[in-house]
Amino acid sequence: DSIGVDNLEDFMLLRDTTCGADCGSLDARCGDGWVAAYHAYRDVDAWTACHDEARAAQLAGGHKPTDGLVNAAAPAETQEFPAVDGKDARDANKLLQRATELNGQLQPHSKAAVAAAKDAAQRIDAAKDLIRDSKATIVAATKNASDAKDAEVAAEKAIKEAKAAEDKARKEADAQSATKQEGESEASAAKDLVAAAKQAEGQAEAMRKRAAAAEDKERTDIASLRVCLDLPGVRLTGKKELNATPIVMQPNTSSPEGCRDWCRGHNSCKQSVYSGGNKGCYLFAEAAAEAQEFTAGFNSSYCGAYEEQASLKGMVDAVYKTMPYVPPVPNCAWAGDNCLESKCCANIPVPNWKFTEFQWYSCWKKDESFASCETGPAPGGWDGTLLGHMGTREVPKAPEGVLTQGTSLFCFCVVVWSRPATKPFWSSEAELANNIKNTGRSIMKCDD
Repeated sequence: DSIGVDNLEDFMLLRDTTCGADCGSLDARCGDGWVAAYHAYRDVDAWTACHDEARAAQLAGGHKPTDGLVNAAAPAETQEFPAVDGKDARDANKLLQRATELNGQLQPHSKAAVAAAKDAAQRIDAAKDLIRDSKATIVAATKNASDAKDAEVAAEKAIKEAKAAEDKARKEADAQSATKQEGESEASAAKDLVAAAKQAEGQAEAMRKRAAAAEDKERTDIASLRVCLDLPGVRLTGKKELNATPIVMQPNTSSPEGCRDWCRGHNSCKQSVYSGGNKGCYLFAEAAAEAQEFTAGFNSSYCGAYEEQASLKGMVDAVYKTMPYVPPVPNCAWAGDNCLESKCCANIPVPNWKFTEFQWYSCWKKDESFASCETGPAPGGWDGTLLGHMGTREVPKAPEGVLTQGTSLFCFCVVVWSRPATKPFWSSEAELANNIKNTGRSIMKCDD
């Protein structure tokens, strides 16, 4: 409303479990694949169930699975026997009685046969186990015999190698004894050579020091005729990198000052860039007026003759004019704080449940030392002067030639980890946040 954009009510985009049919709450809880979001599922189990139900609805595309039908088995047919009587009935009864007697006589023999069969099966299993163990023993014995033969062969080979090594050692001992005197003579000559080398090394070190001192004096003399201007926090674009490897001296370029001074000591060096990340020093034979980035930890320097100082300063000013533009941030007060100085409020307006009406915060003057942000009119007994409110503002466009930052969507979530659930059947904020993280679920599409 504050920027003149009209609104459109569409209560079918959101399903809510608390406010009835007015805001899209239906019996099919989360089964509509077209709804954008579902609201007020505030415990992990309910949240996960709603999420899975919604995804299933999307994947199914609105088609419900067909219920299976289970056919009950047809009842068995009942066989009816014809009724008999007279002589046939009496003969049948006699046969049934005789069969009962025979069954009684055979019962003990049947039990004995079952027991005998069980005993025979156990004996057969025991015999199979014995045969299996015997086969394993035979295999192991065969392998042991083979291993013993291999060990015997290896032992004979080792004895032969030992005898050969003994003969070789005896011959080498004889040869060393013959050359012992010659070795002592060569060692004495080597000692003399080491002494001469040490003497030459000392002379070379002295010459190196004199050369380093001469090189340092030359760089100092050159630096005294030149000037450098620093650009802290700036990484200039490099053009024509310069190889300024020292001849003998070991300059310390691991600091911004050391890197700048090493450039100043070379007439061909026009620009240096120092990187605090790797303590690197980079020299260039051409000065660039473009900044690659403005970041703490970098230091660039322009170097030239004293008569070039004015032009070097102009290049420094031109570079700093291209620093990224950052709009000023108003320091508005929050409700309850003193807004007498800022004359604006940081709180967002309070909407009704349809977001069609809002209560805005206004900065009301209480007295000469205090003012506060309140909704509605000024409290009773206050001065009542309206000093300001939560006004909208337009961020101006960056000036021409000024670097701008890249754009990306950054998302964050504020969680009160120690706050318990506000209702017994809800989850805490920590449980909801951890569930989203652990299950990899999210409604956000963020760059960072």
